[in-house]
Amino acid sequence: MGDVGHRLAEIWRVLKPRGLYKGTMLSQHDAQFARGRPVAPDTVVRGGNPKAHPHYYCDLAGLATLFAGFELLSLTQQEQRRPGSWQWHILAERR
Repeated sequence: MGDVGHRLAEIWRVLKPRGLYKGTMLSQHDAQFARGRPVAPDTVVRGGNPKAHPHYYCDLAGLATLFAGFELLSLTQQEQRRPGSWQWHILAERR
């Protein structure tokens, strides 16, 4: 999970037990998944701008791995306002 895994590990580290994480992550169901220059597994940079940031797309199994130290309280995959734009909405508690 690379950089995303390291970032979530740091979030877990600084949260107190029972602390909450609320956020979103791009879904592999998204129409933009795998479009761009691959920079890591399931991660692409779109466009030629040297300042463009990587986009990581995850599936349910990937989320379970990333959030192994959390209890998932709510997890939904929702299409956003732009058709074809899908995100996971996550509410998790640090164990």
